[in-house]
Amino acid sequence: MLRFIVSSRFDVDVVDPPYYDVLPFRNPQAPPDAFDGIVEGRMHFAGVFAILDATNAETIGLASAEHLPWSVIKFAKVLNALPLLGNPEGASHGDA
Repeated sequence: MLRFIVSSRFDVDVVDPPYYDVLPFRNPQAPPDAFDGIVEGRMHFAGVFAILDATNAETIGLASAEHLPWSVIKFAKVLNALPLLGNPEGASHGDA
């Protein structure tokens, strides 16, 4: 019996932007027309999992591309303002 082993690259742009805030399309800093003319995904993770399951293969690797957790990026910038983590002068509250 032939057995398949796969390693996949998952680009999060295929998922539906209104449901997932980790997409480039959900960048709160982007101008309203920043993504005009760019096709947005319409899948949900259940559909992605169904495709992976349909391969009937053993998955040995999965890479995720373009995962941009905007709230985590903002939080990291706020934390970086602390003397311990990045700003030896002390916190700059205007960046939060």
